[in-house]
Amino acid sequence: MSLISIETENCNLCGICVERCANNFLQSADEITATAREDTCALCGHCVALCPTDVIVHHQMDMYNFPALDRKLKFDPDQFEEFVRGRRSIRSYKKKKIPRQDLARLVDLCRYAPTGGNKQDVEILVIEDEERNARISKLTAAFIAELYPPPKADPGESAPPPRPDPIFYKAPAVMIFHQPKNSGKTDSVIAAQTVVLAAMTLRLGTCYIGFLEYAWHNSEEVREEVNLPDDRTIGSVLILGYPKQKYLRSVDRFPMNVRWE
Repeated sequence: MSLISIETENCNLCGICVERCANNFLQSADEITATAREDTCALCGHCVALCPTDVIVHHQMDMYNFPALDRKLKFDPDQFEEFVRGRRSIRSYKKKKIPRQDLARLVDLCRYAPTGGNKQDVEILVIEDEERNARISKLTAAFIAELYPPPKADPGESAPPPRPDPIFYKAPAVMIFHQPKNSGKTDSVIAAQTVVLAAMTLRLGTCYIGFLEYAWHNSEEVREEVNLPDDRTIGSVLILGYPKQKYLRSVDRFPMNVRWE
């Protein structure tokens, strides 16, 4: 039995579904037939989203979760450029918890981020526990310090005071994006960047924490404290919180090195 059915009496035979997914639809002179099976359908939902007469039903997907798009909605390119340029890596946070509903909204948004082959196998560990984050940060900092010892102060100069939390910066929330070990990290990075941009709309700041990712891959102590399932691997790490400082300008960056061919 096909995973997809078509209300044929209302189908206008436009053939858009066939053009988009020839593996799962067949068209004759007077009918379009759905042939989707588990081994042929990637559950992308594109056939449902493209159908102009709304006659396609996917029995493996939530048909109530295909809201109509507002095609009149326009995003100003200049405003979007300012939005992207306004993103900063935040390492100084207010001592203020993030509402759980805001974190949940960011997590839920990640399921709509693209994944290779529509695998949808990225998962997120959200840690709000202050003591646990402090332990992970301390273990990570100790591991990194062994690899990169802090520079010694010149004679007569005092060493700068150590940061109280040089890894997570006392952020109220940490998000660890992970995927199966046999999968590349690209999908986790895409999900994380989706959170980075969406968090800005909630007045939240973020920062990528590559030190934890590196330490997790190389330190058994860090892996034990993070406690991911054995078949998972970290692909990206973010800290989140309300910024203490308010940036008034975007910043300069080197021009992009590009080759037009």
